[in-house]
Amino acid sequence: MIEVLNLFPREFDETEVDELLTQRLIPQLSHASGLRSLRLSEGTVMSRGGPSPYTRILEATFESLADWMAAVDGLNAMGGSPADLEKFQRLAPLVMFYEVSELNA
Repeated sequence: MIEVLNLFPREFDETEVDELLTQRLIPQLSHASGLRSLRLSEGTVMSRGGPSPYTRILEATFESLADWMAAVDGLNAMGGSPADLEKFQRLAPLVMFYEVSELNA
């Protein structure tokens, strides 16, 4: 499985970030092949020792790296107006992805 974290920096306008999430990213990713789960942070993102540098976190789990890469290709092909593309690029989160395995506790 591949775990994907999309971390949105606090410096961006939260209204714009929420609009991007609810109108573009979440609808697009929710139909991606191999998606196992999609979660969005609620409330304040916390960190030890002070405020977090991030305001929102979108977390996704995919069956495979190939499924995640196909979802990325779909996001890149979203099209839209030049203004939409500029907004997407400006608000693009820090994206980290990594392989995980289930642990038996």
